Amino acid sequence: MFTLSTGVPIDEEGIVTALQDYSGNNCYFFDTISGDVGVVQIKTENKILQKLVKDPRYKEVPPIAESSQIEWFNEFADTFLKEGNKKEQLLYKKIIVVLAENNDSLQHAIPILDKSPTGWIHGWSQWCFDEVCGVMEDWLDSLNLGIEDVFDGDCDCELCKLFAKGEYTLGDFNEAAKKQALKDKNNDTIIKL
Repeated sequence: MFTLSTGVPIDEEGIVTALQDYSGNNCYFFDTISGDVGVVQIKTENKILQKLVKDPRYKEVPPIAESSQIEWFNEFADTFLKEGNKKEQLLYKKIIVVLAENNDSLQHAIPILDKSPTGWIHGWSQWCFDEVCGVMEDWLDSLNLGIEDVFDGDCDCELCKLFAKGEYTLGDFNEAAKKQALKDKNNDTIIKL
């Protein structure tokens, strides 16, 4: 979880949405005080858009260039499909031909991956999400606002408690894992009774 230097959480989901909005209809702004992300429709809210652009409190979140997405897709295909089994290699060849015929447009390549029984569309979705998160981190760093990456363990297990502390040794990790295993075993015993 990213926070502003004041400890206010940042709307990461809003930033990811903004980075992936390629419609050209919306403009997204990050509020450097509240951590929120707002959207302005370009055609209908032009006066608001002009005010936000001029206000240093708000930073426009630019969409990711299609060329970056194509680069990611090619890396994904080269990593997982090119050297895979025969079905994956055939899928790779189909995708490369479609990209070449359509000026590297993903509009035609993604449906081929989606229709494939190999299930690689899920791998692509995760690959793409990881890349978008990397872009988000770089963009947040570029703002020079003292943004911090804070561990936000979503449970009360021993491992999350350890991770929240920050630095730890392998011994600490093993000890926390044993404690959690014991807790889990005790909870199972209680439930069975």
